[in-house]
Amino acid sequence: LSSGLVRTDLLSQVSGAAPHGTGTFVTNSFTPPSNSLLVVAVMAMEQSGSTDPSGDISVSGGGWTYTAGVTIGSAASFSIGLRIYTAPVSTGASMTLTLDLAARSARFYAVSVVAYTGYDTSTPTGATGTVVDTASPDGSQSITLSGAPATTSEVFAALGIDKETLGVTPGG
Repeated sequence: LSSGLVRTDLLSQVSGAAPHGTGTFVTNSFTPPSNSLLVVAVMAMEQSGSTDPSGDISVSGGGWTYTAGVTIGSAASFSIGLRIYTAPVSTGASMTLTLDLAARSARFYAVSVVAYTGYDTSTPTGATGTVVDTASPDGSQSITLSGAPATTSEVFAALGIDKETLGVTPGG
């Protein structure tokens, strides 16, 4: 991690009692730093669904343009989808995020938001991840990076699980 790159944890939130249902979920407010890169991981579990919902997850808020990076989803019963978005922030101000799962009924949403200052504005995300195995959504998963991380960078990863699951240990 270079001395110029600084991470600020902004928000970690789970929507209320399940099921959330259809319609959007609006997060608590937070204030990103000016001239930062916002990184947003959104996970949604579909209520009784059995098709991958990850492509239907969207995020908006703050007037920023969000670019989807990593997308992972499972098509098991009560399917889970996760997307990681980035958005450059010019002037930070208090804001909320609006999460949506299109026409699907969400059991719940989980969101984690961080901001980076001192990042490379020309290529803020040097590598992306690809899920290697989604055949066993309740088992081990592995992600392959598209390139080796620079020594001046930080790898941002997210783990989406059923909020009622106990004993889950994230990997390295």
